[in-house]
Amino acid sequence: MSSIKHVAIYGKGGIGKSCTASNIAAACAEEGHRVLVVGCDPKSDSSITLVGRRIPTMMDLILDGREIKEEDVVFEGYRGVKCIEVGGPEPGVGCAGRGIIVAIDFLRKVSRVLEEVDLVLYDVPGDIVCGGFSAPIRKGLVSQAYIITSGEYMPLYAANNISKGLLRLNTPLSGVICNSREAAAGREKEIAERFAEELNSRLVAF
Repeated sequence: MSSIKHVAIYGKGGIGKSCTASNIAAACAEEGHRVLVVGCDPKSDSSITLVGRRIPTMMDLILDGREIKEEDVVFEGYRGVKCIEVGGPEPGVGCAGRGIIVAIDFLRKVSRVLEEVDLVLYDVPGDIVCGGFSAPIRKGLVSQAYIITSGEYMPLYAANNISKGLLRLNTPLSGVICNSREAAAGREKEIAERFAEELNSRLVAF
């Protein structure tokens, strides 16, 4: 049985998913782990802080129709963290979630990077919990899921919808991460802890 951990980080757009995923990747790399970050947002900005620049997206290269090699899509960043950006259509044009599956299937044909790491982090937008964004879980790509929120209404609303989606997919919520905005008059941690409890989960970081 594979010991590679595949972890999805969900949350409302702008809540700090990419920043958190990058910091987790960097911390794990500093501990000697081999890490791959898979950016699943059409904005393709998940790896900027690790690589120091924007990198080409897999979907753009696939649509170009030319031959793709590993070095075209897998880039090395801070402390050896491997990074890929799935990319995908803008909102209203197509399903970015399904693009994730296409990109991962294609990646397996040109690279063994998914088998050469200890941890795979999927940075997944979750403003709208649609069938496409459930695809990584339904296809068995993800075994653990974390939700990032703050103590504010809209991030909590999005986080609650994401948790419902995970429940429908029989995927346990491994924990809630609160990216503090210093909101709720100093009660933000209390709100995040209560929210996690209501989801039968736990606040793992604040």
